[in-house]
Amino acid sequence: MATTPAPATVTGRATTPTLVACLAGSAAVVMTGAGVGGAYAYTRYALRRANPGEPFFPSSMPFNNYAAFIVFATFGLASLAVGWAITSLRVGNRRWAGGGFGFAILANLAAANIIWFIGNQWEGAANALPWWLHSYALLSVAGASCAIALGASVLGLARVITAQSTPEEPHAAIGAAWFQHSALVVWTIVYSLIFLYK
Repeated sequence: MATTPAPATVTGRATTPTLVACLAGSAAVVMTGAGVGGAYAYTRYALRRANPGEPFFPSSMPFNNYAAFIVFATFGLASLAVGWAITSLRVGNRRWAGGGFGFAILANLAAANIIWFIGNQWEGAANALPWWLHSYALLSVAGASCAIALGASVLGLARVITAQSTPEEPHAAIGAAWFQHSALVVWTIVYSLIFLYK
C-alpha cells in the first residue's frame, strides 16, 4: 500500500534568497554610515590634536538640534510601524500590515524633507573646511538610506496589497523592514556625531 508523503511544514523562516539579499543590502547601508562616521570622528580627533584650543566647528554653523531630533523620532516611529506591519502579516491581518507600511512611507517622506531642510541651513562649501566635507557626506548617506527605506516600504506595501507577502511567505516584507531599521541606525550615527557630541 502506497503512502502519501506528509506535506512540508511552512515555518516562514528567513531562508529565501530575497531575504538574504535584503539583509546584505541593509548591512551595507549601515556599514557605509559607520565608515563615513568613523572618517568624520577621526578627522575631528586629528584636527583637534593638531590645533589644540581651536574650535573644530565653524562659528556660523547652525545646529538645528530640534530638527535633528524630529528626524530621529520619525525614523524610530517608522521602524515601529514596519515592526507592527510584520507582526500583523504573520497573524494574517493584511489591512494592519498595509497600514504599517503606509505609515512608514509617510514617515520616510517627512524625514527626507527635514534632512533636506537641515542641509539647506548649512551654507558652507563642502571644500571650505574638513568639517563641511564630512558633515555633508554623513548627511548624504543619511538621505540615501532614507530614500532606500522609502523605496523598500513602498515595495513592502505593494507586496501586502497584492497578497505576494503572506503569513507563510513574509520574507519580502521582512526584508523591507530591515532597510527601515538600517535607516534608523544610520541617522543615530549622524545625530550622535554632529548634533550630540560637539
